[in-house]
Order: sequence, then structure tokens, then C-alpha cells
Amino acid sequence: MRLAVTEIKDARAKLSELREKRRHLINEVRNLEASLQHLRKERDEKNKKVRELFAKAREQREKRDKINEEVALNKQMRDILRKQADELYDKLQKLEEEMHSKGGGRIPKGVTRRIRELEEKIETTPNLTKEEEKRLIEQIEKLSEDLEKLEFLKEKQTEVRQIRNKLKDLRIETRAHDAAVKTLAQQSQEHHEEFIKAVVEAKQLRQEADSIHHKILELNEKIKALRQEIGAVSKEADLFSKKLGEETLADKRKRETEARKKRETHEQEIAKKLLEKYQAGEKLSLEELRILYDKGLVK
Repeated sequence: MRLAVTEIKDARAKLSELREKRRHLINEVRNLEASLQHLRKERDEKNKKVRELFAKAREQREKRDKINEEVALNKQMRDILRKQADELYDKLQKLEEEMHSKGGGRIPKGVTRRIRELEEKIETTPNLTKEEEKRLIEQIEKLSEDLEKLEFLKEKQTEVRQIRNKLKDLRIETRAHDAAVKTLAQQSQEHHEEFIKAVVEAKQLRQEADSIHHKILELNEKIKALRQEIGAVSKEADLFSKKLGEETLADKRKRETEARKKRETHEQEIAKKLLEKYQAGEKLSLEELRILYDKGLVK
């Protein structure tokens, strides 16, 4: 069934519209694919950073835990030394109390107790300056020397001196372990803070990467829908193109047939006139004679 001229015109307009729509959809898909590629790159970079941060977090946690083991060990050693010092102070205090009970000595009671208080102050006072520590140690040494001056303890001066020296050594060792605990605790805290910082940052980046991945999935679905629409538009355009192509071929054949008929009619008219001239005895050219022969009008 042939299309009318108006139908052909409408079909061509529709085909042009479909082709423009398909071009627009293809450009939209290309733009979305470019955005998709950018999002994938951004997501992959964030996921890479997440892996690096978690690796850093594990490293910081391991360092922290290792230091914490050293802190615990130093605390144990410090507590052991403190216990030894307490035992020596108890022994020293008993000697002092024995002396005072017998009315000996020229110094106030509670010297040993005061020494212990000063020791505890050194151990428990935070941010103790070197000058303050030195002053407290000098007081301890002075009080310890006073103990040796007790008349009652003259025969036990060697024992008292040994206790004093042992307490001094224990104080030095205890302070060393206590300083190690504080230093290591600070290092542990620094590693812990780095660990927390890395974990928090990694979780934040992971959320961002997951959000980007969600956008990627949405874009993939949108691109998929657009490709399906492009397929449908292309199919419809192909149908119009095919229909218009067939109609154009029919028109071409029709024009060729009409032109051939017109040409044949014209040739017949020319041949008829030439024949009349030939029958009238008029002279014809070779070309005119050939036309008559081709038409079978003369032999």
C-alpha cells in the first residue's frame, strides 16, 4: 500500500524526530558514562585509602599493645620494689619506736613515718619538677641521717645504714620504673590516639565510598534504561526508514516508466514524420534513415 504525499512528509518528519531523539539519548549515555568513570575512580581511591588507614590502625594498635605490656611489666616491678621498701620502713620504724619506748634519742617521734610520707609524695605528685624532687630527697637524706644519731641505735648503726642504703637504691629503681611507666604510657596514648584517628577516618571514608558506590549503581540502572530506550527508538526509526525507502523506490520506478513512455511516444512521432518525408520522396540523412530502420518502418 502506497503512502500519500502528506503521509510521506509526516513519516519523514517523524523519522527526523526519532533520529534526533536517539542522538540526544546517545549523548546523555556518554555523559553519564563519563560521570560513572569519574565516580568509580573516586570510589576506588577512597577504598584504597581506607585499606591504608586500617593497615595503619593495626600497626598503631600493635605498637600500643606492645608498649602496654612493657607498662604492665614496669608497674609490676615498681610495685615489688615499693613492697620491699615498705618492709624496710616497717623494720626501721620498729627500731625507732623501740628507742623512744626506752626514752632514748634526741629527735622527735615519727621520723620514719615522715620519711615514708616524703617518699610517697615524690612518687604520687604529678608534674614534679627536678628542683622540687631534689628538695624532697634532701629532706629524706637529712631525716635518715638523724636516725643514725639516735644514741640507742649506735650499736645498730650498721644495720640502719644498710637499710638506708637499700632504701636509697630501691627509691632510685622505683623512680626509674615509675618514669618508664609514665614515658611508655605517654607513648601508648599517642599510638592509641593515632589508632583511633585512623579508624575514625577510615570509617568516614568507607561511608563516603559506599555512598559513591550507591550512586554508581543508580547510574548503571539509568544507563541501562537509556540504552533500552535507544534500542526502542532505533527500532522505530528503522521501521520508518525502511517504509520510506520502499516508497522512494516505487516512486523512482514510476518516474522511470513515465519517462520511458514519454520518450517512446516522442520517438514514434519523429519516426512518423520521417516516414511521411520518405514516402514523399524527400531526401533523408543517415541518422533519420537509421531511426526508420530501427522502428521497422522501412526495409
